[in-house]
Amino acid sequence: MDFTPLKYIYRPAEHTAHYTLLLLHGTGGNETDLFPLAAQLGSNYNLLGVRGNVSEGGMPRFFRRLGMGVFDEQDLHFRTDELVASIKAIAAKEGFDPAKVIALGYSNGANIAGATLIKYPGFLAGAILYRPMRPFSSIESAGTTKKFRYFSVRER
Repeated sequence: MDFTPLKYIYRPAEHTAHYTLLLLHGTGGNETDLFPLAAQLGSNYNLLGVRGNVSEGGMPRFFRRLGMGVFDEQDLHFRTDELVASIKAIAAKEGFDPAKVIALGYSNGANIAGATLIKYPGFLAGAILYRPMRPFSSIESAGTTKKFRYFSVRER
């Protein structure tokens, strides 16, 4: 497939063998948005902030939507593949382990992280998702035995 590489910022931990937090912004955000939140989780993580390749009214997103809360699922499938290919390429370039990536996503970023968990169940080592929605209207079994625990984080 013909993917466009994602723009990114990579900040290695003292030891690049540590886990990498994949920072996935919400609509209108960018690759720097979640660095302050990631810093609160500790200093033993590599940090990889990426920017979505889709623009909606001049605001970056990771995939198109057809309306408020209605995802363009065909584009979501394509952009999920694009994200995974980009992470693999960035890992090779920057020297971190692609098997040790934990997604930290907010809203649109949480949704593409959720799509990644579904389409590539063994790819992410974990995920922290803020304000996610169900990414696909129907989910086909990927034949995995990997178990996930889902928690909802809500503002109070």
